[in-house]
Amino acid sequence: MLIFTLPSWYKTAKNPESCIFIYEQMKALQKLGHKIVVLSVQPRSVARRVSDEIVDDNGIATYYTYVPALAPSKLRGVFVAEFRKALRSLYAKAVKEHGKPDMLYAHFTFAAGYAALSLSKETGVPLVIQEHYSGLMSKQIDSALKKYITEAVRKADGFICVSDGLRKAITEKTGVDGNMTVISNMIHPSFRYAPRAPHEGFVFFSCGNLIPRKRFDLLIEAFAEAFAADKSMKLRIGGSGEQAEPLKALARERGVADQVAFLGHLTREQTLAEYQNCDAFALPSRAETYGLVYREAMAVGRPVISTRHGGFSGDWDDAFGILTDVDDKAQLVEAMRRMVKRYDDYRLETISEKCLLSCSEENVADQISRYLSDRIKG
Repeated sequence: MLIFTLPSWYKTAKNPESCIFIYEQMKALQKLGHKIVVLSVQPRSVARRVSDEIVDDNGIATYYTYVPALAPSKLRGVFVAEFRKALRSLYAKAVKEHGKPDMLYAHFTFAAGYAALSLSKETGVPLVIQEHYSGLMSKQIDSALKKYITEAVRKADGFICVSDGLRKAITEKTGVDGNMTVISNMIHPSFRYAPRAPHEGFVFFSCGNLIPRKRFDLLIEAFAEAFAADKSMKLRIGGSGEQAEPLKALARERGVADQVAFLGHLTREQTLAEYQNCDAFALPSRAETYGLVYREAMAVGRPVISTRHGGFSGDWDDAFGILTDVDDKAQLVEAMRRMVKRYDDYRLETISEKCLLSCSEENVADQISRYLSDRIKG
């Protein structure tokens, strides 16, 4: 199958980690024998606008073009029109080189998925959209985005949500049920079971963008309440963002600055090492479409403390760890204490095995491959 992949954001030479999960999913589909071509429309400031380019990325032909950024969240209609025009141009170039595709496969409805609806209609090539956007879990979304999501679910030949929580949120906002399926995100093969490394004390690890939605402030407050008197207890936080300095100040204020380490931005290799060297993972996020970091920790064999953020649904198993209510500090304090006290009850290798049943590269790629193949028009 010749698949033209249409990401709303994608990695570049200057930012090789941007939406790296899309690239890795494409590599996994490539391993199954599919030919992949990526059509990447990149928002750029007018001052930094550059010419189109084509890159051979380990056997994946990647076409880049650039459109004015135009504050896309505020000028959605104008941005989508520019995106659609640029996408048509890339499609024409790619068809000349590789032939007409069997499938258009977009990631995120805004803007690639919605822009591709007209391209699919014009060319007769079926379109499947995979949605990842955590903002759709919010109670309210703006009217333009609601319109795009509603039309995409109704008109695309297939629509994949990365969790059942996301599917339910989209159904509630659009009133459209059906035409959606749930396929898990993929865990990179490097995240596999590793025995607990011997060390003194107990180490909690947490990772994510340092933004309000992740509730690192609540995590630090709960950690301080539970363990400020026990200096053998450690909390290591990976990530960068707007709350970095306020969170450091909070750790000092709560008297745990010497127990809480702020690690800054971590590479995948560094993140993996932190999972391997910790005892448990904890993150009290308010909302997640999927919750990749929790599953990476579980794939390594570490129990997790998570909120009921929407990213876990039918795939949660009590063997994985402890769930708390969103924004509930008392529950989080109790969960952290219980995790330490009853840690020996967790079977680390079993956690890894159960997690990977649903999100290993092989399983996810096979599900996506079959879903796309089933939606090719005869």
